[in-house]
Amino acid sequence: MYRKSLSIILTLICQLNSQPDNRYNPFDWVLYRQLGEITSVTEGFSYMYIGTESGGVVRIQRIGHNLEEPLTTAQGLKSNYISAVHFDFHTGNLWIAAGEYIHSSHTREGNWYIDNINDWGLPLQTVIMRMGSSPNYIWVQTSSGYVKLDHISGIFLGTYIFPDENKIQWSSSSQFPDYSIDHLSEYSLSDGWLSFGDGAVNPHGRDVRATVFYEAREGDVVLGMA
Repeated sequence: MYRKSLSIILTLICQLNSQPDNRYNPFDWVLYRQLGEITSVTEGFSYMYIGTESGGVVRIQRIGHNLEEPLTTAQGLKSNYISAVHFDFHTGNLWIAAGEYIHSSHTREGNWYIDNINDWGLPLQTVIMRMGSSPNYIWVQTSSGYVKLDHISGIFLGTYIFPDENKIQWSSSSQFPDYSIDHLSEYSLSDGWLSFGDGAVNPHGRDVRATVFYEAREGDVVLGMA
């Protein structure tokens, strides 16, 4: 059986302290932190955007696969814990759920429009699971239902038990796995990793499990393991 090759890039990140300031351009200050687990993956025009549990949003060039500076509190996010990230191809806006806030930006680097999810009237301790988009709206799936937002302004348009649209493109999420073990078995790991079922053994002999699987439009794959 032909097996596709999947490379895993492990990046060691050290922690620096920095503060955002409107007098600076978005990347005059850069914050590097330990990333924690991958929580969400989406694909944009130029980058793959990878949400993490403690290091903001990692950006990887679609062409060349080079790492760029991450999106963190240094670029104006309210938190470095990212529960969901989504790129809307209909508008070109990048959407990020960081902490208790939803961020959106057309520049995808700063100038964020920010909304507090506590203003939506959701039940206490509601968790954002993933985000998606239709031609006209942004959808946020939570642990208590679905939220519809205007895809330009981000204005809250209501909560739903189920979306009232069918054609929604969702980003990958560790809280809503939508891949099969059979799909993972189509790929082989490199650099000393051994795959089995829905997990793998790293070069040091530690068992890890797959948390996020994303296959991009041009065949690139992001596999999060923890």
